[in-house]
Amino acid sequence: MFYKLASSSGREIERAIEFSTLLSSKKTGHIGELLKDSAQNPKLKEVINQLWRPEKPGFIGNGGTADFVRKQIRYGLSLGQTDHINKAKERLRNLQKIMASGKLDENDYALANAIYNDLKKALNAK
Repeated sequence: MFYKLASSSGREIERAIEFSTLLSSKKTGHIGELLKDSAQNPKLKEVINQLWRPEKPGFIGNGGTADFVRKQIRYGLSLGQTDHINKAKERLRNLQKIMASGKLDENDYALANAIYNDLKKALNAK
């Protein structure tokens, strides 16, 4: 399923992100790496890298900021000094600028939009 991300629609990418949360306890490959490999635009790759940190031990859900935000809002979690809600809001702004730049091809735009929607849903869980 993940090998088709580069040619997938925004909804298919959203489903892949959601599905990766279900598989997070299995050895399936880190969704952040798969998304980054699917992206062509360097700025989009950097945002993805900031949202999914595979090197962080004990990640929540699929390891992405959106999943941590969901847990932070639901349970009031606060691990370390990082405020994931503010980080998510910053990345939303980054994604908006990247999508508005006109420099994304169709696949990168669908990928950026799917990530944007996932972050937005997480933040609206308040």
